[in-house]
Amino acid sequence: MNNHPKNPIIDLQQQQLLLRMEYEYEKEEFKRQTETMGVARKVKRGLCWYPVSLGRSYYNSLNQLVIDITRTENKEIEHSFEFGRPVCFFRQSFDGKVNYMNFIATVSFADEERMVVVLPGAGALAELQTDGILGVQLYFDETSYRAMFEALEDTIRAKDNRLAELRDILLGYPKAGIPRIISCPLSMAEQYTGNSSQQGTLHT
Repeated sequence: MNNHPKNPIIDLQQQQLLLRMEYEYEKEEFKRQTETMGVARKVKRGLCWYPVSLGRSYYNSLNQLVIDITRTENKEIEHSFEFGRPVCFFRQSFDGKVNYMNFIATVSFADEERMVVVLPGAGALAELQTDGILGVQLYFDETSYRAMFEALEDTIRAKDNRLAELRDILLGYPKAGIPRIISCPLSMAEQYTGNSSQQGTLHT
């Protein structure tokens, strides 16, 4: 009996679901490992600056709200902060508990002891300016997942164009007269976006 889905859209929606499950798992695992590691270890590994001081905030040439951040200790430790990396801010209580702020920012510039961070809005700036010792650390990088989600969504929505034709052929649903080819749907989506580096992330 042939249990194959009736159209390529169902195939791709199944891939979307699997990718979403993997994304949520990886995100939760990152959070768990981050909370387990502790601030001191993250600082030594270059994943975190603590403590930091706030500098001036302003709107850059792209009309983005940014703020200067300077680390005040452990300046000799090499770090992994660089342009485009997502970061989160936190405060650590006297009993060692870490309280993360409810927003994600993005590194615009970073050198040995100073970086400029793009904030999501004025509310984030106000939260940073409250009392307490502040820290910043690298956050879960969603860039590759966003690219794959967008590729799958574009491929699902494609209609009456070359992408729709390739989708149907590579998933084994060719129109009459076109030979059937079985291939990985993610590989086809990556060909469309040029993002071949993400291959192998889905586990079906």
